[in-house]
This record gives sequence, structure tokens and C-alpha cells, in this order.
Amino acid sequence: MVMSEVRLVSRNLHDFSFAEIERLAHIEFLLLFTGEASASQIEQRFKVSGDTASKDIGRYRSLQRNGGVVSPQPNQLERVNGFEPLFKAVALRLLSTLTQGYGDGLLDAGIPEFGIETAPELNTPDIYTVAGLTTAVISREPIRITYVSFASGKTERVIVPHAIANNGSRWHVRAFDRNRGEFRDFVFNRILTVEGLTEVPGEHELADADSQWNEMVELVLVPHPAIQNPTPIELDHGMVKGERRLTVRKALAGYCLAHWSVDCSEGHGLDSKHFRLALKNW
Repeated sequence: MVMSEVRLVSRNLHDFSFAEIERLAHIEFLLLFTGEASASQIEQRFKVSGDTASKDIGRYRSLQRNGGVVSPQPNQLERVNGFEPLFKAVALRLLSTLTQGYGDGLLDAGIPEFGIETAPELNTPDIYTVAGLTTAVISREPIRITYVSFASGKTERVIVPHAIANNGSRWHVRAFDRNRGEFRDFVFNRILTVEGLTEVPGEHELADADSQWNEMVELVLVPHPAIQNPTPIELDHGMVKGERRLTVRKALAGYCLAHWSVDCSEGHGLDSKHFRLALKNW
């Protein structure tokens, strides 16, 4: 559980260094998902001394003033009734950590193996392609790419990337396409080559000029009207009073609706066996 994935709840945590907070966050991660944490796990994960790890265990216990943890053995903590997290974490990121590994994905979380799986990824992008794209976004410079599309086949284009997005099933870069003279989406895996260009883009090629990207729209999702018992659908999607309201970028709205299998047809006439949701405000 890295610090980008948590928000401090207790003011006392601000008294510690960043490294100490990282270790305290990991202690809490272990307590939440395994029920216990030990100094040896901290020592192994962060390559610190036994004394440092022991102090971390003691610090965490002192912060849990409501009795939410006990020490069945020295240098060990166990979660009990009354436990309240010190960090506010994002559930989806924690689940990702459980399934894909701790933090940066290079180090083990020190969690015992148990049955949690996700569907295999079919479109993992090339790391060097990703590096070229992220560099271009940060530097705000054009790049020359070789791209494969259904309509044009393999072509060479000069684009000015300004954002990276995941549409639920694949990654793409949002960029101004000089070939077409408009902002478009380019799928990572269809980019064969990336070449940086040391040019200054025009104002019309930058993010501020991308109206579809900057405009936000609200989507109101409801259970498909053909479903007789909508309660499971409402629970699946965290609905309130039979609705789930989401605000997304206009450029991503179509992707989101397709990924969630939302019936956007007039009168919602698509098969509810395949489309469990309907767009209320089409």
C-alpha cells in the first residue's frame, strides 16, 4: 500500500517521516487483509534492522488507541474487534495490490498466498512504447509514430500527445493528429514505433484545445427496464435509489458505456441478458 494509494486519517501520522509512514501503512495493509503483522515482515519487506521494525510495530500499536490491535507475542500485532484503519485507502487499488503485487509491482507484499484471481490481460502494452508516450506527454512535444488502424492499415503519423487513458479494456493515448487535423485516440498496442521530435507544438494542438477531453458529462445508469428483479444489479453497481450517477470526460463516455455494456438504444430495446444496464439520460 504505497502512499499514492492512501490518505492520512490521523494527524499523529504527520509526526513521522515518509519512510516511517510507508512502513506503518504496510503494517495496516497486513492487518486488514491477513489479520496480523509482525516485525519480521517489515524487516524483510523494507530491508530495515530488527530494532527499526520492532519500533514500527510499537508505533502502530500506540496509534491504535481504541484497542483495535493486540500483541499475542512480542513484535507481533493481531487485529481484533474495534479495529479502525489509520489510513483511508482506495478499495480498488488494494484489490489490485492483492492480485498483482505490492506497490511498484517489483516486490512481494509478504502476504500468504490465497485464492484471488483476475482475468488474464490480453493487451499488455510494450514498456518502451509506454515510456515514449509518457515522455511526450510530460515534455509536451510531438512524436512520430508508426500506427496500424482498420481504415488505413500501417501509416506514419505525427501526433502531439497530452493524456493517457484506459477505456476499461485497453490503453490509449489522447493526441492531436496532424494527419487528420483533429484530436484522436491511439491504442498503445497498435503503435509500432515512437520517435521523439524536438518541436514546439501549436496552441491548437495542446490539451486546452481538446474540447471533447475537457468537457465533462454526467451519465445516469439504471438497471435495464426488462429486468424484473433489479436489486442485484443495483447492488453490483453501487446504485442509490436505483441510479448510479457518474461524471466522465466526453471523449471517454462512449468507451465507458461500451465497457459496462449499457443499453443506449432508444426505448432500451437491446437484450437484457447481455445489457444489464441502461442509460437513463440518453
